[in-house]
Amino acid sequence: MTLLSGSLDEFRWEGDQLRRRRLHAGDQAGFPLGWVHDVVWAPPPVGAPVGPP
Repeated sequence: MTLLSGSLDEFRWEGDQLRRRRLHAGDQAGFPLGWVHDVVWAPPPVGAPVGPP
């Protein structure tokens, strides 16, 4: 997968811990067959510009 714009948070279980990975525009990720994860939109940090001034 290649993320074209914005950011995503991916959540997955690693043993008994829930791990998060943030992907930004231009990042690439591959997933093996049977990979179980949850991917959601990651909002920009509070106070970050969201568009042209």
